[in-house]
Amino acid sequence: MRDMIHRVESIVLEALAQPPDGRETFLERACGHDEALRLDVESLLVFEEQATDFLESPALDWSAAMEATESPEASAIDDADVGRLIGPYRLDARIGAGGMGNVYRARRVDGHFDQVVAVKLIRRGLDTEDVLSRFRTERQVLASLQHPNIARLLDGGSTDDGRPYLVMEYVEGEEIHSWCDARRLTIDARIDLVRRACAAVQEAHRRLIVHRDLKPSNILVTADGEPKLLDFGVARMLMPEPGDQARPDVTDHASRRLTIAYASPELIAGEPTTTSTDVYSLGVILFELLTGARPRDVATEEPRIALEALERDGALMKTCLARGSTPTVLRRALAGDLATIVQTALRADPSRRYGSVEQFAEDLRRYQSLLPIAARPESLRYRAAMFVRRHAGAVAGATAASIGLITAVAAIVAFSVRAESARVEAETQRAVADEVNRFLGDMLAAPEPSRLGPDVTVRQVADAAAERLERREWQFTHPQVETGVRAALGRTYLALGLFDEAEPHLSAVLASRRAEAVDADGSSLGLAAAVHQFAMLRLGQARYEESLALFEEALRLRDEIPRGQSPTRAEMLTNLGHLLSRRGEFDAAEARLREAAVLAKRDGGSDHPLVTAVLNQLGAIRHSRGDLEGAEAILRRSLQAARAARGDRHHDVVQALSSLGLVVRDRGALDEAQLLLSEAVSMSRAVHGAQHPTLAVTLSNLAVLHQRAGRMDDAEPLLREALAIRELRLNENHPDTAATINSLAAIQRSRGAFPEAAALYARALAILRRTFTRDHPDIATVLNNLAAVQYSMNDLDGAEQSFREVVAMRRTLLPPDHPDLAIALNNLAVTLIERGATAEAVTCLREAEAIQRVKLPAGHPLLAGTLVSLGAALVDQSLFAEAETVLAEGLAARRAATTPNNGQIGAAEILLGLAKQGQGRFDEGATFVRSGVDHLRAGAPPRQQRIAFERLVRFSQLFGLENDAAEYRSHLDRVRQ
Repeated sequence: MRDMIHRVESIVLEALAQPPDGRETFLERACGHDEALRLDVESLLVFEEQATDFLESPALDWSAAMEATESPEASAIDDADVGRLIGPYRLDARIGAGGMGNVYRARRVDGHFDQVVAVKLIRRGLDTEDVLSRFRTERQVLASLQHPNIARLLDGGSTDDGRPYLVMEYVEGEEIHSWCDARRLTIDARIDLVRRACAAVQEAHRRLIVHRDLKPSNILVTADGEPKLLDFGVARMLMPEPGDQARPDVTDHASRRLTIAYASPELIAGEPTTTSTDVYSLGVILFELLTGARPRDVATEEPRIALEALERDGALMKTCLARGSTPTVLRRALAGDLATIVQTALRADPSRRYGSVEQFAEDLRRYQSLLPIAARPESLRYRAAMFVRRHAGAVAGATAASIGLITAVAAIVAFSVRAESARVEAETQRAVADEVNRFLGDMLAAPEPSRLGPDVTVRQVADAAAERLERREWQFTHPQVETGVRAALGRTYLALGLFDEAEPHLSAVLASRRAEAVDADGSSLGLAAAVHQFAMLRLGQARYEESLALFEEALRLRDEIPRGQSPTRAEMLTNLGHLLSRRGEFDAAEARLREAAVLAKRDGGSDHPLVTAVLNQLGAIRHSRGDLEGAEAILRRSLQAARAARGDRHHDVVQALSSLGLVVRDRGALDEAQLLLSEAVSMSRAVHGAQHPTLAVTLSNLAVLHQRAGRMDDAEPLLREALAIRELRLNENHPDTAATINSLAAIQRSRGAFPEAAALYARALAILRRTFTRDHPDIATVLNNLAAVQYSMNDLDGAEQSFREVVAMRRTLLPPDHPDLAIALNNLAVTLIERGATAEAVTCLREAEAIQRVKLPAGHPLLAGTLVSLGAALVDQSLFAEAETVLAEGLAARRAATTPNNGQIGAAEILLGLAKQGQGRFDEGATFVRSGVDHLRAGAPPRQQRIAFERLVRFSQLFGLENDAAEYRSHLDRVRQ
C-alpha cells in the first residue's frame, strides 16, 4: 500500500510539471494498463488543480489561483457579489476562491461599530447536500475553537437566496514562508513560529478536530509576528456529532480538496486520518521553512540532502540569504537532532510518526534548549554529545555548567584521545583505541561516580576520574593514552575555572610533550597544543609574564605545523590578544586580534566562531581606549553574530552581552545597560553554573551599574557573591579579585565609612601592584578611588598627590582624549579648587570638558559634573557671567538625570544663584540659592554641605548680604558639629 501511495504521488507531481498538451501522453506511459492507478492519478490531478485557499492574505497574488480554477463567466458571476449587503456586512472585494466558495473582505455597516471581517460564501450552483454538509461541519468546527492563533468565527447565516455564509476574523498577513523569507528569519526564529502554529493545531486536536489541510497558505503571519491558522473546510471531527455518525471517515477523491505536497500518505490513500495526519503536514511545512524546498520536490526527507539538491540547482545561496545564514552554518543547523525531528514527523507510517502535535512541538522545544529529544534513542554517545552542545563553552571556550550525566567527561576524554591517536602510527592507533574503550568502560562502571546520584556534575565526574587516575587503577600500556586523558581532564578543569585542579594535569602533559619533542609524524603539534593550554592556564591565574612567554613559544611551534591542524594560529592569536589586552598593551593586542580575524575568515568564513570572539575583544579594546561610539558599533555586531552562530545560551553570547552592557552604561543609557547586564547574569548562571569566574564578571558588571544609579543596596549582594566566587576560584593576587574589592570599597565610601573604604582600596591596589610590573589602567582606577577617599577624609595633600599620579599615569597609558583622563582631571581640579588653586583647576576642567564633549553624549552625568566644577572655579575667580553659562547647562543635565541626586542638584543651584547675584541679580539668584539649600539639607553628605555653606558665607559677605551670611554660618556650624 505504501509503495502504491508513493507511486501515485510521484506520477501526480510529474504530471503537474508537464505542459497541458503533453499530459495525456505522459499518463499513458506512466500508468500503462493499470486502470485503478490511472483513476487515482486523474482524480487527484483534478482536485489538486482546484485546490486554492479559502482565507488568504490580501498581500498574496490571487489572480493566478483564480485563473486556474474559474471560467470568465463564473468569475464575473462571483464578482457580482462585490458590493452586496449580507446581513450587516457589505462585501468590499473578493480575496480568495476555491472549489466550494469564495472569500470576501467585508465591512460592518449597520452603524453599531466599525469592523473589517472576512465572509466566506457558498458559490451559486454549488449548494449540493455534500457541500452544505461540509460547510456545516466547518461552521461547527470553528464555533468550538477559541485560540489566539486560530482565526475566529464571528457570525454566520444565510443570504436572501439561501446560500449559507460564515463571518470570520479578517487576518491581514502573509503566508508563513514568505513572511519568514522577507524578514530573513533565522532557523531558530522559524522554529518558534512553527511551535506557535503547533499550539493552534493542538487546540483543535484537543477539541477532537483534525485540520487535514495544513499548508503555508493556511498559516498567515500578522504584522506583529503572530501565526494564524485558517480554513477548516476539510477538517474532520474525530468523534462525529449525533446525526452525523453514518458519514464515512474519509470521502472519495472526487469530494476531497487536497494539496498533495503537504498531504499525508494516508490522506492521499483514502485511509482513516488521525492527529498524526496533521503532524505530517506540519513536518512538510517545517522542512520547507528550513530548506526552502518541499520533501516531495527534492525526493528526500533529509534536510541536508535537500540543501545538496538546492546547491546543484544554484539556489542554495538564495536559501541561505533568506535565513540570514551561510551554507556552512545552515548545513550545521540542519544536521543531527533537527533532521531527526523532521524525519520523524514525515514518516510514511503514521504509527512511526510523532503520536501528537504536542510531542512534535515538545521535541522542537527540547532541540532549541539543547536537551535530548524523544525521537532519538538514549545512548552514551548521544547524551554526551548533547552535553557538549548545551555547555559548549564549558567544553571548548572556558565556561562550565552542571549536568546530571556521568558520561560527559568520558565523551571529552574520548574526543581528546581520538585526536591523540591521530598523531601516532597506524598500528599504534588501533592499540590506543582499544585502551580508550577499556578506559571508558572502567570509568562508567566505577563505583565512586555511581554513588554521586542523579545530579552528578562534570566537576564530580572529573574529580572521580582524576582520583582513579592518581591511584593508578588504570594501567595504560601506551603512554599516549594517559597523556591524552590528562590533557582532557586538564582542559575540563580549565573550562570550569578550576585552575589549581587543572595545573597538575596540564603540567604533566607539558612535561611529557617536552620529553618527546616531536610527534610520531615528526611534527610539533602535540607540544604546541600543550604549551598553548599551559599559557591559557597561566592567563587564567593572572600570571601574565609566564603566560606571554608560553604564548610566544606556542606560536613559534605552531608556525612549523602544516595549515589545517589544531590548534590553529588564529586561536592562539585570539588568546594572546586577550592576554595583551589584560596587560593594557592595547596596540599590540589589536594587531594580534586583527591577524586572528583574517586567518579565521580564511579558514572558516565570516561565521567562524573565532570571528565573534575577536569582535568582542576588539570592541572591549575600543572601550578601554575611550572610543565609546566605535566600541558600541563593534559590540552590537558581535552580539548579533554570537546569537546567530551560538543561539541564546552560550559563553560567547554572555561575553558579548557583558561587553556591550558596559559600553552602553558608560554612554549613560542605564536602562538598556541594565537589561543587557541582567541578561548576561541570568544566562551565565544557566551556562556556567554557580561558581564560575565568568559568572563573577557578570555579577560585578551589574553591581557597578547599580552603583552608578545610586542603588548600593542592590549592588552589595552581587559584589559579595562575586567576591566569594573569586576568592574560591582565583588566587589572592588576581586582578579580578582586586576589581571586586574596589567596587565594595565604593559602597563603603558612599555610606561615609571612609576608613573602611580606604583600607579596601589599599588592599586592591596592593594586589594590582603585585600583579603588574609597571603602570596599568586598573592601577590608575583604584588609585583614583583611593584619592577620592583621601579627599573625603580632608587629606588634601594626600588626595592632590594621588590625583596628580593618576593624571600622569593616564596621560602615559591612554589616548589624549580618553574619558578616564577627563575624570582624573576633574578630580584633581576639585581638590585644587578647595585648596584655592583655581587657575590651574580651570585649565584642568577646560581640558576635561573638551574631551567629554567629543566622547560623551550631551547631558551625560560626567560632563554635567565637569561643568559644575568649572562653574565653581569661575565663581571663585568672580567670573560670574562665564560661570552662569556653564552652570546653567550643568544644572539642567543634573535635573534631567534618570536618578536625580538632591545633593548634586543643590550644589549646582547654589553656584548658579551666586553667579547671578554676582552680576547684581540678587532676587533671581536668591531663588536658586534657597532651592539649593533645601536640596542640600534633604540629603547631601556633610562634606558637600560644608563646602557649599563656606562658599555661601564668603560670597554673602562679599555681596553685603549680612543676614544671609549669618544664616549660612549657622547652618555651617551645625554641619561641622
